[in-house]
Amino acid sequence: MKKTAFTKTPNVSETPELMQKFLPYVFPAVVFVIVAVLAFRWYSIRTQRDGKVTPFAETVTVENLSQDDANRILKGVGDLKTAELEGSGEVGGQVRYEIKDGKVRFSVMAEVPAPETNAYQVWIKEVGSEAKKLAFILTAGKGGYIGSASVSETTLPFEVVVTLNDQIVLTGRVSK
Repeated sequence: MKKTAFTKTPNVSETPELMQKFLPYVFPAVVFVIVAVLAFRWYSIRTQRDGKVTPFAETVTVENLSQDDANRILKGVGDLKTAELEGSGEVGGQVRYEIKDGKVRFSVMAEVPAPETNAYQVWIKEVGSEAKKLAFILTAGKGGYIGSASVSETTLPFEVVVTLNDQIVLTGRVSK
């Protein structure tokens, strides 16, 4: 039988030398591939989550109220509706609002303990969804924590959510 260049089989004695030659590179290469795949997955998931803007957050524009409007709503002057804010424990509050000129002007009054760190944030949230948008930060007032804003009437109905350190403290619903 004639040997050709295509049918050469490695000698059994050469195999350990080949393994000794390439084995130190196999393990690091496998580890590198695994780390690269995990890093790519982490980056993809993080950018998808952070980059998502819900249609609710895109279309809702939150405007600050003038000082006169905020004072009028806080004092209860005019035809105002009230929605209770409910939470667990000794916390509570109200949302006073009016629908006028295509806008919903609202103020949040919360009776909550003073935070040790950060501040209470007020979010407006689409009913039946997790889509939300930051409305304002509550500030300390005479009767607790207060804040005011206005949104378009087309946003109704919506939920008002008060959070502290990403934990929900109070929730309430504003509707026509």
